[in-house]
This record gives sequence, structure tokens and C-alpha cells, in this order.
Amino acid sequence: MALSEHYLETDDLHPIDLVEYVAEHHDWQFDRIHDDQIAMAVEAQWRTYAITVAWCAADETLRLICTYEMEPPANRIPALYEALNTINDMCWAGSFTWWAEQNMMVYRYGLVLA
Repeated sequence: MALSEHYLETDDLHPIDLVEYVAEHHDWQFDRIHDDQIAMAVEAQWRTYAITVAWCAADETLRLICTYEMEPPANRIPALYEALNTINDMCWAGSFTWWAEQNMMVYRYGLVLA
């Protein structure tokens, strides 16, 4: 039995509770912003990823936003946009966005759990 199967069998488990459990298990820094939202900082080899997961009960969707700082050279910005367009065309769900003013790459994803 997979670790998640034990938790997914319970009808009253809130999706954000499961995300919080995973964050605790991996010793990630997190803040339970609201009953339906959690923010985490995940340390990786080259950077820290800021991840926010929010539950929308109205449409039973778990929304994830992941951001990280990135400073591409100014002369490579057109190639970055071309790469993002190619990647987003191939993504079945989710999308990448470059926020130039904040020097941030953003990935957004929505998972319907209905």
C-alpha cells in the first residue's frame, strides 16, 4: 500500500492536510495561511522554490503555484519567451510564465479532484 493510500481512504481528509503532512515529512518550511491554503519554501540544489497550494471547495480543485528567482541575460529574453511558448504548447495542464519585473519564473497548475 502506498503511503498516500492510507490517507486517501478517509473521506473527511482535507487536501491541504495531506500537503502539510508531506511538508512535515520532508522538513520543509511551511505556513498554513488558511484552512484551505499552505505556503512552503523548498530548498533545492541551486535555489529555493516558493510553493503555494490552495484548495477550492467550490470546484474541488487543488491549485499549485511554484515560483523561483531567475535572472536571464537581457539578450536571451526573446529565446526564453520562445522556449516558454513551446513548453506551454506541450503541457497538458499547467503553464509557465516569466514575470520580468520580479525576475521570477512561475508555474501554475490546477488539479481537479472531483
